[in-house]
Amino acid sequence: MNLAERVVSLREMQSAQVPEELAPMASAVRAMVSKSLGALIFRNVEMATQVLESDDVVDQYRESHFRTTPPAHDQGAHSR
Repeated sequence: MNLAERVVSLREMQSAQVPEELAPMASAVRAMVSKSLGALIFRNVEMATQVLESDDVVDQYRESHFRTTPPAHDQGAHSR
């Protein structure tokens, strides 16, 4: 969901260029969207499971390549 929100905001920027290092992640996300639609249309549980597994891979890619900071409203939930 965060990725989709960022894509929408970047789309509004005329000069925004997609960094080359995001190409593998973008490809994985495109495949996820395609499989998600297929799973929904054909009610295919196996495809839906593959999407869930792909989501974990995309999350790992994001975490390994980007520093993530929880939104301000979530910070209290993570502190002890």
